[in-house]
Amino acid sequence: MSAPSCRRPTSARSCAGRCARKSRRAAPGARPDHARKPRLTPVLARLQRRLLAVEFLLHLLLALAWWLATDAPGWIVPTIVLLLALSGRAIYVGAAFAIAAATDPERAWPRPLPFARVFIGELVAFTLTHSLLQPAKPFTRHLAPAFAESGPSLLFVHGYCCNAEFWLPLRRRLARAGYRCQRAVDLEPVFADIDTLAERLHERIEALAATDPDPRLVLIAHSMGGLVARAYLGAYGTSRLAGLITLGTPHAGTTLARLAPGPNGRQMRAASAWLAALPQAPAHLPSLHLASPADELVSPAHSALAAPGDGQWLPACGHLALAHRADTVRRIADWLEALHAPTDGEEALHVSVARSGQTPGH
Repeated sequence: MSAPSCRRPTSARSCAGRCARKSRRAAPGARPDHARKPRLTPVLARLQRRLLAVEFLLHLLLALAWWLATDAPGWIVPTIVLLLALSGRAIYVGAAFAIAAATDPERAWPRPLPFARVFIGELVAFTLTHSLLQPAKPFTRHLAPAFAESGPSLLFVHGYCCNAEFWLPLRRRLARAGYRCQRAVDLEPVFADIDTLAERLHERIEALAATDPDPRLVLIAHSMGGLVARAYLGAYGTSRLAGLITLGTPHAGTTLARLAPGPNGRQMRAASAWLAALPQAPAHLPSLHLASPADELVSPAHSALAAPGDGQWLPACGHLALAHRADTVRRIADWLEALHAPTDGEEALHVSVARSGQTPGH
């Protein structure tokens, strides 16, 4: 392969230096994929930062107007700003639960006190996701978990209106458990059709396969990310994958997608032609599907289990909170341990090899 050419050289030395740097960047395997840092901030992170700035200014103006019109002390201004921010998020989460209850009347919701815990947990998860983690990209790089050099390799696929930072808490927990947590994929454009997003996933998987000596991955996908994973499997097959885990994925669609803008939002509707034509994951690919009976964005709730594989209900929690609960981590870790446990034949081989003092394959 020839080295990249320099378009506007100012001197032989500077041209050679630039060309060498480009060649090093272009050389396959020059730097592990997990260590490569993205050069550009994804569009969603920039958009969310701007929305947060506008929201803060509006709340600040309202708080200052109240303060100037009354005899209140100065500390009332930040208090009002905080209360306005929390109330707006609480209204959004509450409206989602109300719509889910109206569109899924047969669902058995938790009693008032347990439901209050579900609501607060989802409010915290929503605030953490959309007001802290996602807008902070790429400034959260130092929070990424240490990369294990061995063990099962995991790739995380986020859902609708999310980015890779959604997975940061779960990645850190699974990394502490000894799993190789690859840098999560960013699916953009945000409102692109799911087949286009599946191409982004394919590009990420192929980039990993070029640098990873053991490229077979377990995909862990949340919400729409599970449909992206299924679209990837339908287009590219299972050769790169060892398993699939979905969290709160509307495999049979969700009625709330009627409120979601963009081609991907329309594709997630329960009666969409795209969803009807989407192939299920192949039966030979080990799959785990986790769902919550109180998921406010997947309606009806059993849509999250409408896929072949090991379907399990989690204790009641909200849609985003699915990825933040300790019992979710335990279910995933238990399933991964069973997936990678040696078979009886492999155990017998290792025992016989250990007794003979040889290494496998000799």
